[in-house]
Amino acid sequence: MGEALQLTNILLDWPSDVRRGRCHVPQTWLNEWGLTAATLVGEPRPGQAEIAWRLNSLARSALARVPDYLDLFPIRHVRYRLFCLWPALWAKASLDYARRDEQFPWGPHRPKLPKVALWSAAMGSLVGLESGATLRRDVPA
Repeated sequence: MGEALQLTNILLDWPSDVRRGRCHVPQTWLNEWGLTAATLVGEPRPGQAEIAWRLNSLARSALARVPDYLDLFPIRHVRYRLFCLWPALWAKASLDYARRDEQFPWGPHRPKLPKVALWSAAMGSLVGLESGATLRRDVPA
């Protein structure tokens, strides 16, 4: 759960973090493309999209394991299951939203999921919360 959310934040915060002098992208990944932290933002460069895709894939893989984690808790623990499920749904929706932003990840800002999308994901998850199949549908890789 924590890995999924952390990887999502590393990717989505990339534009603002780099501009503040922080970079959480592994140096070995930057080296593969001849990039530095400073060259991750400002203008599109070869390698940026590939590194972003790599982080995206890792985040989605971790998010896909969230339903297995939630299955460890009895159905009667609805509030705890929602406490974990909603951030995972919001992370997936945020990754989808960022993918549609033509300036991400090198652009000036973090793509921000609209509030209506946040609440839509949360409300949609309430139907069939007890079903593991529903959870797996809601947090696909």
